[in-house]
Amino acid sequence: MKTITITLKKDELLYDIENTSYLVGNSRSTGENFEQVSNIQNSGEGEDRNFTLRSIETAYNEVKRNLARYIDEEKTASNNALMDDTGDFVISLSVVDMFNEASTDTLKSSAHEFIISSALLDWFANVKPDEMVVYQNRKLEANRSMLSALYRKKAPIRPTP
Repeated sequence: MKTITITLKKDELLYDIENTSYLVGNSRSTGENFEQVSNIQNSGEGEDRNFTLRSIETAYNEVKRNLARYIDEEKTASNNALMDDTGDFVISLSVVDMFNEASTDTLKSSAHEFIISSALLDWFANVKPDEMVVYQNRKLEANRSMLSALYRKKAPIRPTP
């Protein structure tokens, strides 16, 4: 067995969520819907940030659940205190020796995309429900990609006499 470590930086996750909601708000502007555009773009401020942090935490825990077979964690207690918005998420995976290390970056990117899409899905459920299907599909595709990367193996090497 070997260990693969995936590090996801919270500030990068938050930036991507805030930037995406900003861009979506801009692109949905009709010149008359100022309040709706403002609500769409507000994902990073005040209490809205707390909502986003809670969504990120939930999505991260879902990533860990999806990868749980390969995570060796001895956590036996938890609480519902709001997580800090700084620091990193670190996932250590114990994978088989034949795991294809070329999939490590795909695994990282897919976990990142899963969390972003999940948080945006939560956000748009509240501010613009017709956008939800886009992020539901992205979340499902990110999960497929994450699991596909996790299960990639190297081809066997023919023994030489």
